[in-house]
Amino acid sequence: MKKLLCLLMCTFLVQNISFSQTVYDDNYVENPNYIEGKKFLQNSQFSSAINEFKKAIRVNPTDTSAIIELVNAYNMRATYYNNTVKAVDNAISDLKSALFYAKYYNINAPVISPQNIIAIEKNLNAISKKISDEERIKIAKSSRTKGEFAASAYDYFQLTNNPTYQVEAHLSLGDIFKIMNRYEMALSYYKNAQQLEPNNTDINLKLARTYEKLNDFSSSLKEYSVALNSSNEKEEILSSLERIWQKKVDENPKMLKLIQI
Repeated sequence: MKKLLCLLMCTFLVQNISFSQTVYDDNYVENPNYIEGKKFLQNSQFSSAINEFKKAIRVNPTDTSAIIELVNAYNMRATYYNNTVKAVDNAISDLKSALFYAKYYNINAPVISPQNIIAIEKNLNAISKKISDEERIKIAKSSRTKGEFAASAYDYFQLTNNPTYQVEAHLSLGDIFKIMNRYEMALSYYKNAQQLEPNNTDINLKLARTYEKLNDFSSSLKEYSVALNSSNEKEEILSSLERIWQKKVDENPKMLKLIQI
């Protein structure tokens, strides 16, 4: 049994906080979930800490401190699973989750240093066997079914360049980011899927619903209208179109006169 080097990893992550934290203004107040998460982490209550840090970044997805501590908590719990209770599969899942938040959650501005990411990857490689993409897609689906969205997303990211699975991978990443309230990120992956498979009505619907969440009603109307021609969900789409038109009228009452004309 290979043991994870938690103490070394945790030291690295803690040391890097001072270099990675967001600069706050004088009125900044720490998220109460972040504060609770820190307390749980200090008492080695890893699962409770993870839940609190995830709540914190749902409120503020760019909260650098919460993301760093979430990565730290996953890594520490993975070490406990692997070294203490010998639950290797749980440890693997937690290391994948740590890597998701370290590398992909804010993909254009990662908050964890490359050295720390490499260290987590080494831990993951030390306790997991090499698997085929066919096996990986099954694991990704299973993790998602169990609500382990970060671990699932990590596996889907590894499949985005495989022609056999890349449409499903991009769609699933869009779904997972949407679950996390990261609508801009969800939109990006749905668009990737649409480029790969432009005549997929389900993708039009996913785009339409995400645009609506972002209050981009014009783009949402366009995608719903395209989907209306070939989808079996016509009643739902018509209801959505009516709802969006009403929102556009509420924003600009002059539109009602134009429609009446």
